[in-house]
Order: sequence, then structure tokens, then C-alpha cells
Amino acid sequence: MKKKKLAIGVSGSGSTFEAIVMASKGGALNLEILFVFADRDCKALSRAKQLGIRAVVREEVESIDDFHSRVAAMLVEQSADIVALAGYLRFFPVSEEDSYIVINSHPGAIPYFGGKGMYGIYVHEAVHRWLIATDWVHPYTYATVHVVTPEIDNGTILGIKRQRITKDMSPTDIAGRLLPVEHENYIQVLSELSRGQQNQSSYPTEFLELVG
Repeated sequence: MKKKKLAIGVSGSGSTFEAIVMASKGGALNLEILFVFADRDCKALSRAKQLGIRAVVREEVESIDDFHSRVAAMLVEQSADIVALAGYLRFFPVSEEDSYIVINSHPGAIPYFGGKGMYGIYVHEAVHRWLIATDWVHPYTYATVHVVTPEIDNGTILGIKRQRITKDMSPTDIAGRLLPVEHENYIQVLSELSRGQQNQSSYPTEFLELVG
């Protein structure tokens, strides 16, 4: 089967980026990684260099809109099939005319713990507050991979994995417990997409009844 072509967006440490690259190099993903793109200097770029992945970085004098236009042109030129945002802290513009699908991993259930400004530790803090407010009746948090749309954190959900957490855990603890689950979830979704599958997932009924 012909390999799907992937580009990855990063802004931070690059742990998810590295997990995807290693899964691809190990044969778990039928993907060709075209390049990684970053809106800022970050640790992920050092990982990219070590892994031999081409990096495209926003220049100091370049506006974010111009940078995104440059990346989008490269995606079209190189016939990208998938763009995976892996801790990318900018909204990457999408449209129905795109020849590629853009996906994102979110460290919580969407849209309930998503939206503008909801990323990283802010999501885990919101989950922690919700768990306390509901007396820990549903002691889980979720890793979610979804399609990126113009409405933040509200696209089709492609993959969900949940992680049980306990009352003694802080938001930072929750983040650490969920991270490997996020990686596992992202790699599973990318594996499906690389085989031409686009499955949809939904949260458990007991969770939806609580947040609904």
C-alpha cells in the first residue's frame, strides 16, 4: 500500500512528535513524514534534527498568517495527505477546499473541556475542578483526536481513550498520567488514516449524561 504523506506541527517539547516519528520508523505507521513545522523556536526542533526530519520554522519577521500560507503551499506542492498538530499552539487555518486533512490531539473531552485558551495544563485544571464539583463520580479523563475545523475543538472525533485518575492527583499529575495515552491514541488514529480509514468515536454515555 502506498504510504500517506504526513506533516507535523509543533510548538513545544515535541514528545508527541517524537512518538509519531518513532512509530513511523518502527513500521507501525504506513506514513512518509514530509517535514515538521514550528511557529517558534522550541525543543521539538532539536528532536527533529536528531531524528533527521526536515524542519520549517517561522522567521522572526514573518507574520503568523504568512507562515501558515507558506506551510499550506508546501503541503499542496508535496501532496500531503495528513497534517498532525502535535502540541501546536496556533490555530492552523483549514477550509473545505484543502487537499489534506488536519487533525489535532486534545488532552480532554471536547467540546466540554476545549475551546479558545484551553490547552495543556489549563485543560487538566478544568477537568480537576469538574471532578471535584461532581464528587469524582466519573473518575476519568480523556485523550481525544479530532478533525480541525474553523470552530476550535469541535470537529469530528476520530479517536478517544480514557484514563482513570484518583482523588490524590493534581492537574500536573493528571497531565503526566494522560500523556502516554495521548500518544497511543494519536498513533492509533494515524494508523487508521494511513490505511484509508476514518473512524468516528464518541464518549461513554455515563460521561455525556454528566456533562450534558
